[in-house]
Amino acid sequence: MLTEPGPGAFEALSETVHVMENDPATDWARVDLAVFVLIRSKWMDW
Repeated sequence: MLTEPGPGAFEALSETVHVMENDPATDWARVDLAVFVLIRSKWMDW
């Protein structure tokens, strides 16, 4: 569960990556970082 409050897009993205790094089940071959970039760009538009 993510806990970063507010509109801190970078912090939320950073927290997401941290959670994934600490999850041994994360399949990095399936992680699409382009989606993270797209989501971040949408957050920045708000």
